[in-house]
Amino acid sequence: MATTNNLLPTKRPRSTRKQWTVTVIVLLAIFVPLITLWVWDNSVCPTIPLVPRDTVLSIQPSHHLGYNFTVPKMLTSVRALYMTLSTDNGVVLYVMTPSQYLWFNSDGVAASYWWTSGQVTSAEWYSGCKYSCFNGPTVGSVGQWYFVLSNPSTSLTTKVSVSEQIEVGNC
Repeated sequence: MATTNNLLPTKRPRSTRKQWTVTVIVLLAIFVPLITLWVWDNSVCPTIPLVPRDTVLSIQPSHHLGYNFTVPKMLTSVRALYMTLSTDNGVVLYVMTPSQYLWFNSDGVAASYWWTSGQVTSAEWYSGCKYSCFNGPTVGSVGQWYFVLSNPSTSLTTKVSVSEQIEVGNC
């Protein structure tokens, strides 16, 4: 005689409603902390604008423009600078400490600096390349810094067209 064991509960398939509920809870558990961290990061350590987009700068021969800025907080070892610009005759970009800028400002010779591009006719470092733009400009500590655009020509004025804002990125 065949017997069946009816003492074990039969397993019912999950309803679609329960599956959606579980899926939504899992997604919320993942995305809410990520969004909270992103908002906190941008509010605690926002970008520092230096030169607005669509700005055209004119730099006389053997002269430079220096933009002073203060980095109040860092959450990593460096903070990157982002920009997209082009020039008609070339420019040298620098990131300098105040003492380096003081010496550079007095004689026009960059004996030392934190970072330089060398002479370029265009530059593009954007926030999406945060981890792939290894040669891009950075600052290495909290405090005062200078971003410098220098015209190396002794005879030609250079025009610098800033197509994306020059800024210190958020942490």
